[in-house]
Amino acid sequence: MRTIKCPICGYKKFKDGHYAEECYGIVEQHCYCDRCGYMIEQCYSEPVEGFYPHIKRGGKDYKGVYHPKNQRKRKRMKRKYNIKYGNKDWMLMFI
Repeated sequence: MRTIKCPICGYKKFKDGHYAEECYGIVEQHCYCDRCGYMIEQCYSEPVEGFYPHIKRGGKDYKGVYHPKNQRKRKRMKRKYNIKYGNKDWMLMFI
Protein backbone atom coordinates (compact mmCIF):
# COMPACT_ATOMS: atom_id res chain seq x y z
CA MET A 1 0.00 0.00 0.00
CA ARG A 2 1.51 3.30 -1.05
CA THR A 3 0.19 6.81 -0.58
CA ILE A 4 0.15 9.31 -3.43
CA LYS A 5 -1.82 12.49 -4.24
CA CYS A 6 -5.48 12.18 -5.16
CA PRO A 7 -6.03 13.13 -8.84
CA ILE A 8 -9.31 14.95 -7.97
CA CYS A 9 -8.71 16.92 -4.77
CA GLY A 10 -4.93 16.64 -4.30
CA TYR A 11 -5.20 15.01 -0.85
CA LYS A 12 -1.81 13.56 0.08
CA LYS A 13 -3.16 10.39 1.72
CA PHE A 14 -4.75 8.77 -1.36
CA LYS A 15 -4.51 5.06 -0.55
CA ASP A 16 -3.26 3.06 -3.50
CA GLY A 17 -2.80 -0.70 -3.41
CA HIS A 18 -1.94 -2.56 -6.57
CA TYR A 19 -0.62 -5.92 -7.76
CA ALA A 20 1.38 -6.37 -10.95
CA GLU A 21 2.46 -9.41 -12.95
CA GLU A 22 5.56 -9.55 -15.13
CA CYS A 23 4.00 -9.98 -18.55
CA TYR A 24 0.65 -8.18 -17.98
CA GLY A 25 1.57 -5.14 -15.86
CA ILE A 26 -0.92 -3.95 -13.23
CA VAL A 27 -3.73 -6.51 -12.91
CA GLU A 28 -5.29 -5.50 -9.57
CA GLN A 29 -5.71 -2.00 -8.26
CA HIS A 30 -7.67 -0.74 -5.27
CA CYS A 31 -7.46 3.02 -4.60
CA TYR A 32 -9.53 5.25 -2.33
CA CYS A 33 -9.53 8.87 -1.17
CA ASP A 34 -11.05 9.49 2.28
CA ARG A 35 -11.55 13.19 1.56
CA CYS A 36 -13.54 13.29 -1.70
CA GLY A 37 -14.56 9.61 -2.08
CA TYR A 38 -12.80 8.97 -5.41
CA MET A 39 -12.19 5.26 -6.05
CA ILE A 40 -10.44 3.09 -8.62
CA GLU A 41 -11.24 -0.62 -8.65
CA GLN A 42 -9.63 -3.15 -10.98
CA CYS A 43 -9.35 -6.92 -10.74
CA TYR A 44 -8.06 -8.56 -13.94
CA SER A 45 -10.21 -6.22 -16.06
CA GLU A 46 -10.41 -2.59 -17.10
CA PRO A 47 -10.30 -0.13 -14.18
CA VAL A 48 -13.60 1.28 -12.92
CA GLU A 49 -13.28 4.86 -11.65
CA GLY A 50 -15.90 6.81 -9.79
CA PHE A 51 -17.03 8.24 -6.46
CA TYR A 52 -18.14 6.20 -3.49
CA PRO A 53 -21.56 7.28 -2.13
CA HIS A 54 -21.97 9.28 1.08
CA ILE A 55 -22.21 7.66 4.50
CA LYS A 56 -25.56 8.97 5.73
CA ARG A 57 -25.32 7.48 9.20
CA GLY A 58 -22.25 6.95 11.37
CA GLY A 59 -21.42 3.67 13.03
CA LYS A 60 -18.76 1.48 14.61
CA ASP A 61 -16.62 -1.00 12.72
CA TYR A 62 -15.56 -4.45 13.93
CA LYS A 63 -12.77 -2.94 16.07
CA GLY A 64 -15.17 -0.63 17.88
CA VAL A 65 -13.90 2.56 16.19
CA TYR A 66 -16.69 5.04 15.43
CA HIS A 67 -16.81 6.44 11.87
CA PRO A 68 -18.99 9.58 11.63
CA LYS A 69 -21.21 10.37 8.69
CA ASN A 70 -19.49 12.31 5.92
CA GLN A 71 -22.47 13.65 3.98
CA ARG A 72 -21.77 17.36 4.62
CA LYS A 73 -18.07 16.97 3.90
CA ARG A 74 -18.70 15.18 0.59
CA LYS A 75 -21.27 17.77 -0.51
CA ARG A 76 -18.72 20.51 0.16
CA MET A 77 -16.07 18.62 -1.86
CA LYS A 78 -18.58 18.12 -4.68
CA ARG A 79 -19.20 21.88 -4.91
CA LYS A 80 -15.54 22.85 -4.50
CA TYR A 81 -14.12 20.51 -7.17
CA ASN A 82 -17.19 20.50 -9.46
CA ILE A 83 -17.66 16.74 -9.15
CA LYS A 84 -20.47 15.22 -11.22
CA TYR A 85 -21.83 11.78 -10.35
CA GLY A 86 -22.63 9.35 -13.16
CA ASN A 87 -24.19 5.92 -13.62
CA LYS A 88 -20.91 4.07 -13.08
CA ASP A 89 -20.61 5.54 -9.55
CA TRP A 90 -23.60 3.51 -8.36
CA MET A 91 -21.83 0.33 -9.47
CA LEU A 92 -19.11 1.01 -6.90
CA MET A 93 -21.63 0.55 -4.08
CA PHE A 94 -21.70 -3.19 -4.70
CA ILE A 95 -17.96 -3.84 -4.91
